[in-house]
Amino acid sequence: MHDSTEMSNLNYIKTETEVIDLNARFVSVIQNDQPILMNGVTLNGTIRDTKTDKVVASVNKQNGSISPNTNFKVVYTSEQQTIEPGTYAMDLEIKHETSSWHFSDTLVVSEEASANTNRNVVNFNQNSNMLTWLLLSIMGIMLFIIILLVGKRRKDKNNHI
Repeated sequence: MHDSTEMSNLNYIKTETEVIDLNARFVSVIQNDQPILMNGVTLNGTIRDTKTDKVVASVNKQNGSISPNTNFKVVYTSEQQTIEPGTYAMDLEIKHETSSWHFSDTLVVSEEASANTNRNVVNFNQNSNMLTWLLLSIMGIMLFIIILLVGKRRKDKNNHI
């Protein structure tokens, strides 16, 4: 199995939302339908909000590899932890040696799909606030117990004298 550009072929399957590493992400599924290992692959892609034409997620990978006869996921990274409902335009270009593939699609994320995906996202800001309050509460209880014990010890010492 060596690189071969004559027979290499990639097919676009779909783009969807998925929770990866506790964050909501756009993911495109691409198929390599040939028994050819592809090395030195470059992937460049964007997901744009069609309403604002703003790039909400992107992917830029250099020198990647694609296994023979496989479906693989292209994960778009984003600054946001969640995905809002709306219509998005996917644009992905994959290059391997002299071959190039360009895929475009429109993805509609419904309110329900957005809620289902975002439900599994861990909001670190919210969790860090809860953790802070929990730790402060534990420290406060420990301080209260220490003050009670020190006060009781002093009272016992004063009673023995």
